[in-house]
Amino acid sequence: MALFDEFKKKAVDTTQGAVRGAKDLADIMRLNSFISDEQKQITNLLIQIGEFVYKHNLETADSTLLSLCNAITTANERIAKHQSDIQRIKGETSCPKCGQGIPLTQSFCSNCGTSVKSEAPSIPEPEAQSESKSCVNCGETIETTTIFCPKCGQKVSE
Repeated sequence: MALFDEFKKKAVDTTQGAVRGAKDLADIMRLNSFISDEQKQITNLLIQIGEFVYKHNLETADSTLLSLCNAITTANERIAKHQSDIQRIKGETSCPKCGQGIPLTQSFCSNCGTSVKSEAPSIPEPEAQSESKSCVNCGETIETTTIFCPKCGQKVSE
């Protein structure tokens, strides 16, 4: 009987150890998640601090900070040029109100309805691959996902 009692005690101890280990592992994972969330918050706050300094202290910045701010400005200018090149390749322009890409053949933004004056030559529109409907105002064929008619600017019923 003593052998059975000893076996039972070892089984109970092993089970309790496994339960403690699983609980400890769960606690560690939970705490690591909290740490990760706090680190993300710190990173976001540092980004906000950097953006504030970049926007508001450019005139009074020391030479190191000024050179970093100038590098950001230069990078932003390169990004804008690359985005413009992408739009040119796609045959698009940007809506001045919402930033949506607009084919050069459209007179109105299909996202917000803003009038877009394009001075570029007319480019034939490719065949639509998605479902379409007609504008109730001008009859233009438009995609079902379009919110405003690209030809007349009429809001399309949803």
